[in-house]
Amino acid sequence: MDFLSKFGFFVLAGVSVVVWGVLNAQGNEYAIMGLLGAAVAVAAGITQRDRRWGIILTAALALACNAYLLKHKLDAAAGPSICSINATFDCDKVNSSDASMLAGVPVTVFGVGFYAGLIIAGLTAKKGEKDEGRFDQAVAIFSWPAVVFSIYLAYESKVLGAFCVMCITIYLSNLILWFAGRQGLKQHNRSITDLAGFVSSSDTGTIVVVFAITFVGLNSMKPEDASKPKTDAQGHKDYSALYGKPTGPVELVGNEPILGNPNAPITVVEYADYGCPHCAHAWKEVKGLLQARPDVRIAYKYFPRSSNCHPALGEPDERGALCDATYAAECARQQDKFYEMSTQLFTNQGAFAPEQLRFMANDIGLDMAKFETCLADPATKATVVAAAVSGDAAGVYGTPTLFVRGLVGDGWIQLTRGFDAVIQLAEAKDDHVDLPLPTQPVPDP
Repeated sequence: MDFLSKFGFFVLAGVSVVVWGVLNAQGNEYAIMGLLGAAVAVAAGITQRDRRWGIILTAALALACNAYLLKHKLDAAAGPSICSINATFDCDKVNSSDASMLAGVPVTVFGVGFYAGLIIAGLTAKKGEKDEGRFDQAVAIFSWPAVVFSIYLAYESKVLGAFCVMCITIYLSNLILWFAGRQGLKQHNRSITDLAGFVSSSDTGTIVVVFAITFVGLNSMKPEDASKPKTDAQGHKDYSALYGKPTGPVELVGNEPILGNPNAPITVVEYADYGCPHCAHAWKEVKGLLQARPDVRIAYKYFPRSSNCHPALGEPDERGALCDATYAAECARQQDKFYEMSTQLFTNQGAFAPEQLRFMANDIGLDMAKFETCLADPATKATVVAAAVSGDAAGVYGTPTLFVRGLVGDGWIQLTRGFDAVIQLAEAKDDHVDLPLPTQPVPDP
């Protein structure tokens, strides 16, 4: 028992690393959970042995998670995050929800500023007994609202029906910080209610100043509009960064849902997943694109991230509801209501229980008898599976993935950005810009 009390967290970290290694070698998306679990265990173990360095390490872990989530929130074209695992553990869905904003500012901006302040204060605070517990008091007091807010965000995630493993890592880090601060106060026999000393403490001042500087700096930053082409010193626009060479064949088999003029000379193939927040955002731009460019048509290809109807993802998992939603979209296509059903599905992401899908189908005016027959038809699943398999062959990594034909050369190109890139390239073609053929494939996000 003495061994476990001293080294238990490190044993847990070792087990988590082994789990991560095994899952990572298998290409399992759950591997990230093992890595984050190991990081939390190490932070807790070091905090137990050396409180100050444990606080610094824990704050650094939480800062890294916040910074990663902030980057992905600001760059919607970055592709799915590494912690967007499935419908239950979906960082992107949580990170794009209303709960991810506080007073119009991403909560991750607050997080980066707070943890940066803790790190600087920990590195500059007085050491040992000279500290008099002021640093621990600052940690204990500041971690209180962090823990309370973590509970609130966890509740919002439960309501949303999706959880973010990086957010959970941050929540656990806040608990470690709170316990560390409390232990420090006990050691120095100092009360958390000594607010006069807290306000006058240089450690408190350091945290507040670093937080303010970081907050103002991050909040003033505007994400670069990467959909716009770069311009060289001569003022010539370089469109080549907007597209690349597909890594595999892109094929249309004739049963894809087509949006826009079916005879349009420019074809966009979109691989998307009804559980993907970025796909839901892109779907809102479809109507605007087709209105702006009548010479464009969109062929939708199903790419559900559920092994229940996407064999390449391995063993069946708990995400069968995603497949059910995709079957519902295919059945709506057969009644010429694909756009209406897809709008329902993207608007109500996660509400994919059978009775909810039937409500959507009835709401958009489908023949319910034909809808039920279609859902039960094995050919419906075969159509979805075939679309997903074609995406694997084309090199689709995440969603949404866009391929275009009719803009650059005679073949397909893969876009690095969203529908804005289609408009940019189409306008360049209108202006008779010589768009170079791609030589490099689009890198995985």
